[in-house]
Amino acid sequence: MRDWIVERLPRALALAVLVLIALPAAAAHAEIIDFDPLNDEVPLVVTEDERAQLAAIGSGGFVYFGSQLSPSGDYVMAYRKGRVIVDTNTGSATQIVTDTPGSAILTPTWLDEDTMAEIALEVVDQGEDEPPLMRYHWIEVSALDGSADVRPFDAEALGGDIVDASPGYETFLVMELPEGAPPPILVDMTPPYSGGFRTGGDGLPQTAPGVIGRSPLGPMELQQAEATLALVSADGSNRRQLMTLPPESGIARVTWSEDGSRVSVTTRTMPGWRSARPRRDNPSWPGTPNLNNINVQEALGNVAPEDNPLVTGTMINAFDVASGASLAVFENADFKEGLLNTLAFSPSSSRALLVLTLRNEVAGRQHPTYAFPNGLEFFILDADLKVVKKLDGEELQHLGTLAAFSGDDELLFVVADEVDQKLVGYDLVSDEMRVVDDMPGGYVQMLTRGSKVVFTHWLTAEPLEMWTLDVAGNEPPSQVSNFNEEAAAAAAGLVTEDVTWTSSDGTQLHGYIVHSEDDPYPPKVPGPLVVWQAGGPGGQMTRDFGNSVESPYSLLPKFGIPVFVANAAGRNVKSPAFYTAMADERNFGQLDIAQIKEGVEHLIEERIVHPGRVGITGCSYGGYFTLQSMRTYPDFYASGNTQCSLTDLTEEFTFGYTPFIAYLMGAAPMSEADEYLRDSPLYGAKDITSPLLIFHGAEDFLPVPLMNNLHDELEANGVDVTFLRVKYEGHGFGLETSQDYARQLQLDFFRRTLVEPDLPLPPRPGTIYLPSAMRAAMP
Repeated sequence: MRDWIVERLPRALALAVLVLIALPAAAAHAEIIDFDPLNDEVPLVVTEDERAQLAAIGSGGFVYFGSQLSPSGDYVMAYRKGRVIVDTNTGSATQIVTDTPGSAILTPTWLDEDTMAEIALEVVDQGEDEPPLMRYHWIEVSALDGSADVRPFDAEALGGDIVDASPGYETFLVMELPEGAPPPILVDMTPPYSGGFRTGGDGLPQTAPGVIGRSPLGPMELQQAEATLALVSADGSNRRQLMTLPPESGIARVTWSEDGSRVSVTTRTMPGWRSARPRRDNPSWPGTPNLNNINVQEALGNVAPEDNPLVTGTMINAFDVASGASLAVFENADFKEGLLNTLAFSPSSSRALLVLTLRNEVAGRQHPTYAFPNGLEFFILDADLKVVKKLDGEELQHLGTLAAFSGDDELLFVVADEVDQKLVGYDLVSDEMRVVDDMPGGYVQMLTRGSKVVFTHWLTAEPLEMWTLDVAGNEPPSQVSNFNEEAAAAAAGLVTEDVTWTSSDGTQLHGYIVHSEDDPYPPKVPGPLVVWQAGGPGGQMTRDFGNSVESPYSLLPKFGIPVFVANAAGRNVKSPAFYTAMADERNFGQLDIAQIKEGVEHLIEERIVHPGRVGITGCSYGGYFTLQSMRTYPDFYASGNTQCSLTDLTEEFTFGYTPFIAYLMGAAPMSEADEYLRDSPLYGAKDITSPLLIFHGAEDFLPVPLMNNLHDELEANGVDVTFLRVKYEGHGFGLETSQDYARQLQLDFFRRTLVEPDLPLPPRPGTIYLPSAMRAAMP
């Protein structure tokens, strides 16, 4: 019997409550369940067999690349239950064997075809009166057997802080700061509500290469003192000073040519720029964003491009590594249509790719925002780094598009295709585009080495696995790994059905329904449906594998509960304007909410879905979407499961991600109080009347007390509400015990609220019978 936390109850009564809660029939009706995933036993809520099936599908783990491909493309370092070297031809994985303390500080590199190298930093605590001791280690790993050779690395000889290193670690980019320089300030322009347990895009480590859908801006450290950048050989010799950056500057991107002969550095000088406050009701730190901060004003559209620090303070410098000489300087003032992001070199450096994030012209605002871009733009440069042409193709503009050279004359793009993604080749000589791979589903990472492409891919019934493709040949992609064989077997039989509808604002939208092949489609009678929305806004929802409670579209359908997934306004599909529509005028909290409801109404009209059996769920922004939908349309959704939820936009503006809320809302709560109340589901709790299941981690950066208040208000109003409050968990449930318990509660909840109620079938649409003479006269 698990050790429940039951506060303020006599011991005898507490024991009685423990017994009742452990019963399957009572678990879903618990009021507030405080769960300790490290010490409490997970109760059985569904049957043993069902719990085992949920766990089997949930066992599908995440696989991601931690290095680039080896010189021939035959090996890559990956993470799957530890670090492994994977043979990209066979999929065989060799565990890396090392007990070296510390953490890698750079992306691992390949010294030759069979040897990978990395540098690790070990921080040794020497006590209260002594500064920590910093030890650096040079580690070489054999791709053949996973053995590791570890030796000390003299980082002090480099004469500065390590920023990055060339392929093979022959040359280091270092930053020199004056003695006693204040610590840097972290500025993160990643959208904060794209989290949750579903990993992909921003959920991967920042050092992971080739990530599709990652925020193009991301985190950056702004140094508070003047900083000098230099190139130094690995032994500390041959120092080449490159440039000096003024205070409040940071490095956004570093890219190297394949042979290490060229390097480009994207820098930004952003005085007064701050991104977020500390949480947990602490007093705000000095200098954290308020209404008058430059980046809050920028998000509101009150800063002209000529006064915008992102425009005036961003540049890309390209250097010759051997001499340190400047090859080119790109000033953002010359590219006011967007923000300079990356300069990447082709394999021989005969060409280069310049990437811009497009400035966002939001309706109702005086000036564009560059901090919240809505698309990408690509330019081709010659060997002298002169702009030759801009690449055409609307499908390339999606914010989540990834580009990589597959040779000097061809680029590969992973682009959004409604609820799928496809791999497109762009011939830089003929300007012709061709589809290289368009199998349904989604990509997570893509790496290239010559014409060889290695990527990770998933589909609704297929967990994440590694695939290879030779773009020079005509063979289809080949799956080379079976890391998640058990989960794939458990999820077998899931199928998807495309859904298309036109919303009331005239937009054609696309989504899909996941169901079991054992359940006929269309169903013989209208049945249940759970609507799912991802974190965000932003990103793209693809036809991929969702095996957590935060993304249950590969779980619930195995038990007869189909799930509906669709991209509405604010997602990285269709066009930059479609992405911006979420923030236009006063659309936030309303436009996508209405569009998805209209998609479900279309399914009801098609007699696929019963109007009394519609549920809704999601985590982070998906949790907000759940609550705001139930509040806005209280008679439409029969039940909801909100998770790790944003609930109060005024609180978020005041204590959280002020710039992002300013961008989404277009005004401060002081000037648009009614709009903030209308778009904050916490203040519409009185309108939520359907049963609600709440999941929230006790360590979530989105405040738990708000969820406590939401629960208490619903309880006072007589709403069936259950709150699973999990100790130690943050933004989404990462521990298997937490997932195990929540998976059972979620399945039981949607069964109880959507499947079991005895509801009459909806009437069929009326048919107008015309006299036979009139019918004969009709054209």
